[in-house]
Amino acid sequence: MRSRYCAFSRGHVPYLQKSWAVETRPLILTLDPAQAWTGLTIEHHEVTGPDTARVRFTAMWRKGTLTGRMTETSRFRREGENWVGTDEAKFVWRSTAEYLTDSSQFETLENQARLQMPISNFFDAVAGVRLDTPKGEDRVYGVIGLHGLAPQWFEVDADLYLGEASAARFEAEYEGLITNRIILTPSVELEVPLNDDEQLGVGAFAPTLELGARLSYDLIDRAVSPYIGVHYERSFGETGDLARAEGESRDNLFFVVGTKVLF
Repeated sequence: MRSRYCAFSRGHVPYLQKSWAVETRPLILTLDPAQAWTGLTIEHHEVTGPDTARVRFTAMWRKGTLTGRMTETSRFRREGENWVGTDEAKFVWRSTAEYLTDSSQFETLENQARLQMPISNFFDAVAGVRLDTPKGEDRVYGVIGLHGLAPQWFEVDADLYLGEASAARFEAEYEGLITNRIILTPSVELEVPLNDDEQLGVGAFAPTLELGARLSYDLIDRAVSPYIGVHYERSFGETGDLARAEGESRDNLFFVVGTKVLF
């Protein structure tokens, strides 16, 4: 509720459309630029189901010399990444993998258990643990970082992974609605190793940059969304040199096809 109020107050239509239930979302949303939202009070909050809630709120506004308030009750349902808890604390489980089709095996498999606590209207502090099963022995890292919405409504993660092969990672993506169901999501990821590790093929402070874009279609609300996309990856410095020594390229271009499933 608070994030939608902030979007109304800043006039950010794309976020309002993205966070609007697809079955009632207007195709075109126009805001009055002369109307300023000046305050929000949550009157009552009621959990109505495992993934639903009802919120009664009052929003204050000003338009020229006129002022007023709007009180209404809205229904919300959870859609998005897996999490349990409340807005005051979230437990998030993330899993990412890279699968090699030529050798029929995972090149990397990364799982993170993260606890997120709000520190502002738009950002959460993050602490947790990450388990990697890359080439060789499994690796365990501690995780600290930030997750939230940056200006212009970019979703960002800035994480520090502390362990045998410590690294810093920055990720950002933006969901742009082409229609109510077709979404274009450009993304950028920069990972900087903090020490040398030949087994992982990385050199200290020699980053890897990944740029990508996915085009998805919401088949069932946001629960099932097939997508196609393209990703470009480049390794720099010693990390790139180690890749070449292994017979690999500094640059890689990937075409991706898949389905995002939220449950």
